[in-house]
Amino acid sequence: MELIRISSSSTSYLTTLNYKRSAALTRKYTTIRCRKQGLSVLPMFIIVSKFNDTQVNPRRSANYHPSIWDQKLIESFTTPYSYEFHGTRLKGLKQDIKTLLTSTKDQSFLLKLIDSMQRLGVAYHFEQEIEEVLKFQHPDVTSDLYTTALQFRILREHGFSISSDAFDKFRSRDGKFMDSLSLDIEGLESLYEASHLGMDRESIAEEAKNFSMKNLKSLMEKLDSNSAKQVKQSLEVPLYWRVPRVEVRKFIGIYEKDNTKNLTLLELAKLDYNLVQSVHQRELKELQRWWKDLGLAEKLTFSRDRLMENYLWAMGIVSEPQFSKCRIGLTKFVCILTVIDDMYDVYGSLDELERFTDAVDRWEMKATEDLPEYMKVCYVAFLNFANEMVCGVIKDHGFNTLPYIKAEWANLCRAYLVEARWFYSGYIPTVDEYLENACISVGGHAAMVHAYILQGCTLTNDSLDCIKRSSELIYWSSLITRLSDDLGTEEAESERGDVAKSIRCYMVHESVPEVEAKYRIKEKISNSWKKMNKEIAKNSLPKSIVKMSLNMARTAQCIFQHGDGIGTSTGVMKNHAFDKFRSRDGKFMDSLSLDIEGLESLYEASHLGMDRESIAEEAKNFSMKNLKSLMEKLDSNSAKQVKQSLEVPLYWRVPRVEVRKFIGIYEKDNTKNLTLLELAKLDYNLVQSVHQRELKELQRWWKDLGLAEKLTFSRDRLMENYLWAMGIVSEPQFSKCRIGLTKFVCILTVIDDMYDVYGSLDELERFTDAVDRWEMKATEDLPEYMKVCYVAFLNFANEMVCGVIKDHGFNTLPYIKAEWANLCRAYLVEARWFYSGYIPTVDEYLENACISVGGHAAMVHAYILQGCTLTNDSLDCIKRSSELIYWSSLITRLSDDLGTEEAESERGDVAKSIRCYMVHESVPEVEAKYRIKEKISNSWKKMNKEIAKNSLPKSIVKMSLNMARTAQCIFQHGDGIGTSTGVMKNRLSSLIVKPIPIE
Repeated sequence: MELIRISSSSTSYLTTLNYKRSAALTRKYTTIRCRKQGLSVLPMFIIVSKFNDTQVNPRRSANYHPSIWDQKLIESFTTPYSYEFHGTRLKGLKQDIKTLLTSTKDQSFLLKLIDSMQRLGVAYHFEQEIEEVLKFQHPDVTSDLYTTALQFRILREHGFSISSDAFDKFRSRDGKFMDSLSLDIEGLESLYEASHLGMDRESIAEEAKNFSMKNLKSLMEKLDSNSAKQVKQSLEVPLYWRVPRVEVRKFIGIYEKDNTKNLTLLELAKLDYNLVQSVHQRELKELQRWWKDLGLAEKLTFSRDRLMENYLWAMGIVSEPQFSKCRIGLTKFVCILTVIDDMYDVYGSLDELERFTDAVDRWEMKATEDLPEYMKVCYVAFLNFANEMVCGVIKDHGFNTLPYIKAEWANLCRAYLVEARWFYSGYIPTVDEYLENACISVGGHAAMVHAYILQGCTLTNDSLDCIKRSSELIYWSSLITRLSDDLGTEEAESERGDVAKSIRCYMVHESVPEVEAKYRIKEKISNSWKKMNKEIAKNSLPKSIVKMSLNMARTAQCIFQHGDGIGTSTGVMKNHAFDKFRSRDGKFMDSLSLDIEGLESLYEASHLGMDRESIAEEAKNFSMKNLKSLMEKLDSNSAKQVKQSLEVPLYWRVPRVEVRKFIGIYEKDNTKNLTLLELAKLDYNLVQSVHQRELKELQRWWKDLGLAEKLTFSRDRLMENYLWAMGIVSEPQFSKCRIGLTKFVCILTVIDDMYDVYGSLDELERFTDAVDRWEMKATEDLPEYMKVCYVAFLNFANEMVCGVIKDHGFNTLPYIKAEWANLCRAYLVEARWFYSGYIPTVDEYLENACISVGGHAAMVHAYILQGCTLTNDSLDCIKRSSELIYWSSLITRLSDDLGTEEAESERGDVAKSIRCYMVHESVPEVEAKYRIKEKISNSWKKMNKEIAKNSLPKSIVKMSLNMARTAQCIFQHGDGIGTSTGVMKNRLSSLIVKPIPIE
């Protein structure tokens, strides 16, 4: 066989990757490569920024995951609803409800109707009619607790004056609420919701909240599941604190089940929801195009790419369809604000940030001369946005808002700079110092100014003066926004080492533990709502500002309720799917313990849990415990399936191996679909025929290569190595990938054995050097057996590279060379340990073993061989997938160690993970194995977390999962490669040799 030598002329080179898991915060050297690009702007600001320098600086990184909402997904949003086709029906329904409002005299009925209209999201159509109805509401006409509390809440929500003395009729002589109310569930719910309209120092509202909350909690167990769920939700987040648009979707489902529902109102609510959604979809598509053209996500990769989540802010603040221009402008504002925030928070040096703050104060393009390239990109984008907005307002209203916009951006950046100075000096501010600045840096005031200007009101100096009059209201809304953000982001920001936020300030300056600090912040949030209510009750502020300020606070609590809903946006509006099956103490309900089908499903689902997702771990433990206790009561087939799942859950099994087993199970299922069954059998056999053909081709290649005969110290395992390839990628269309991957594993196995059991240390040093040199001349320094191996490996690699050049016109040699060099260096580390008698620590062992197991190299070869279009950019996805591949490699390595430990220990091989645990952590073998199994389980959770970021190519995700699955399959019953008789032989025979009979 002729050796083809390829010299790399490509300028691209895959640098050696560190496969260790990186810390959440890393200091790294980041190269920003910028190209010349013209940015089209307003005629008054012709801005062209040239990005042609390379800047290298040590930078902090927040490691934000890419957006989970790609452009194609947003562009795919469609709806059959439109005002053009459904406008007439909408108009008719509105008229019917308007008639109902104006003709009904029953005040209690009208209150309930208005409440339903608000929660169903259609009250904005009837603002004038609702106002007229509420003018005639009198507190003395209500007698029951439910109606009195509802009236109190509705009137205060609409700015009408009503005293909390309205509740005096429900209080005994000692001033406490009457015990006779403690079983009035409807009244207590209404009282609880009304209490959140209480103002600062309004003690009766606080008493109402405590009384209703205490009794609702005690009644929870007596309620049906739907009622209990609604009460639980209210106790977590009262109605007044919820985002109206989010509430609409939930309440439509509740109202639909209400026996007293109005069918016309329900139809109106559904139609209006869908029509408003069509407007929101159209806006998002427009914004997606703007965001893509702006290019900040690609140019400033340190920042969060969160268009959809930023749109949630805008939609939460103002959701009505007529405010489209406001919502679009507000989303743009939040997108650019987010980039600048990240620049100050995690990326810019203090000197750079001082210069950027000065540039914002100057508000001129000449200021970019003093900025580094990445800041120029940001400055141009922000200045263009602000100036275009100002010009738009001048065009529409003939009023210059530039002084107001400039002031907001300057205040924001100065507040960001204060936090940056605190960070770089290591200063932890007092709570008061922090909050004074944070209520500006959170951007609430700036957001309200932009939103008010964008709403389309008539603008004058007098009308904009209302912003000043609203400063107290906006302050309390901003404080709620800031503190909600702090509660949600504390864990992630603390891990990154960001500037101290409110929780840390409390802990340090008031010497309280974290739990107490969080309690105080929640109390401050609650008090801030009361302060807001007091400002609103003055009834001197524009309703639009009142509404937007309330909605900003609500949106913040919605976004940060379950964690950092922006930074880790997979958790935004997280649906706690299993909550309905948990009792008040948070444990899974005992009533589920006999639901065998449900428990099996819960157990399988729990293995999709992520790192730190405690509910998934609880689900696993609960289902596993109950499944074990039910085993004896099951028939033999069911017991066998449950036993198999408890040993290896479905998610951890090799899909191709599972197919064969499940066809037999499905065949006995009384609910089976015969067509689907026939398709499954036929497809299995056809795919098997492809695998057989590949194996015959590989057998001829392996025989011609002659390594089994020439290097008899090594494992001759063509079929077993093919199982690796077939496990990683089994679909028939990937034949070339499977063949190439099998060849890779065969040659890898020989080289592994050479380092593990045959070569002397001096010979292995020379072989490692020869791989680094990558040239035939290197064989001169090798013994004969190594020459045979070196020629075979170099031929395989170079032939693969030539094939890719022929098919794709792209040179992958630098990537392939880097993988083989890394592999051999890792093998050499283990050889040195062996020859010196050194037993590494567990961390030392795993750091090296996750390379020497060959997982990363296998993924690089597989990705290249899959036939995708290859470029430096497309291959960059391997770097982005390094965390995912690391965890898959770790599972592969540890599964191998568990399966091969006995045989390798008998041979006296280099110490593996079990031995490292036993020696360095002084634990017996059984404990070492337990810890390794725990590490495998945790590694699956880490993989799931990486996959949930939704930023990696599906092919790499699938292959990484399948590599881990294949390893667990091969080593489940021992060394499935070294001693491949028994279980492994039967498994291979079933997969490759025996077709499934089709009747």
